[in-house]
Amino acid sequence: MEKIHPNIKFVLLYTWTIIILAQVLKASYSYIYFPIFFSSFFIISIFIFQKGFFVKAIDFFTIHIWLFYILVVYVGAISFVHGGINDFLKAFPRMIIMPLTLIVFLNLVTFKSQFVKLIDLLIFFSVIAALSLIYQVYNGPLDILVRSSTRLGLDRYASTFGSLTIFGSVVGIITILVLRRNFNLFLKFFIITLLLTAAFVTLAKAAILNILIASIISIFFLKIKGKKFIIFMIVPVFTFVYFLFPEVGIYITKSIEALELTASKEDTYSNSSFVYQFLKRFFYSAEYLTNFSIVNIFFGFGLIGGQGVFGLPYSFAGTSHNQFMDLYLIGGVFLFLNVVFIVICLMLELNKLKTKDPVAQTFFYCNIIAIINMFFFNGFIYQPVTSFVFWLSIVYVLKFREHNYEKSI
Repeated sequence: MEKIHPNIKFVLLYTWTIIILAQVLKASYSYIYFPIFFSSFFIISIFIFQKGFFVKAIDFFTIHIWLFYILVVYVGAISFVHGGINDFLKAFPRMIIMPLTLIVFLNLVTFKSQFVKLIDLLIFFSVIAALSLIYQVYNGPLDILVRSSTRLGLDRYASTFGSLTIFGSVVGIITILVLRRNFNLFLKFFIITLLLTAAFVTLAKAAILNILIASIISIFFLKIKGKKFIIFMIVPVFTFVYFLFPEVGIYITKSIEALELTASKEDTYSNSSFVYQFLKRFFYSAEYLTNFSIVNIFFGFGLIGGQGVFGLPYSFAGTSHNQFMDLYLIGGVFLFLNVVFIVICLMLELNKLKTKDPVAQTFFYCNIIAIINMFFFNGFIYQPVTSFVFWLSIVYVLKFREHNYEKSI
């Protein structure tokens, strides 16, 4: 792969990244999207087949990465026990897209600077997604997006990231990435304001919580250029947005009300309170597994276990609203333990690097937010946008954990 002209690898790398981040186009513009997708995949596959490589299984971390791909085959095979060929053809591509992206990145990413450019691509698509949410507040739903719904008496819109829940689940990670980039201070502040506004427009409690988690990490654990300026200016500017754009202000008000921050002590654990709903979502998943036999929990249901995550209709497997519990439903105890070990190894490696490597530090804290979200979002590691930093972090560790890096992302 190193003999391939760098410009060719550059074009293939960024073409593939743009394709996976622009999957919203595949529904309404499939006649354009899929030819580009399959052409790029075909060319990349030829390069990887001829001169590519995969990670060597030399330690606990890399062994489990190999086991993950073996389990992908296992999941595909047992899917026919509970489903048919149509289910497989619809669901398997959704399951494999990000594991394939890991292989693509391992073969096409050569320099650290490329990680920064990939992060910039993700930020760019995030700005588009945020603008799409705000646009719909004033102009109604976009036809190319998932159908809107109603929450808290207001229309709830999807973004160009895909479903209704994706932006809220990834906004905390994107916020950290923006804060850590060496952007012009005013550009950085503008993007953060845009992300915050769009987070409220989603009407998702997860979006507000992710912003809060990202804020805590940024204030107490990260060194960020212009941090004091951003903290000082965010309240007056956001207040300005609230009053200058009353349509958006309504969404902000409803989102804050939904958190029930002013609930009395007697109402703290009522069925409607935010605390109650948070705890219910967190602990319900383990209880949910008791609905199934020990055989199913041990071996899984295959792709049927992922259901809506993989584009399948809901069936007897149900959904746990929890990535870790869904791993049981998809691949049984094997896939659950495998992914848990990969996550633990990744965080340990990033923790070792983060004191001297700002990029590793950024990935470390982004993955903390990701892990928290996995307890509430059952498709986190499979959805391209939400899992992008997770898979990119694995590539970073595997390719560069033995090297020293410059001081800035």
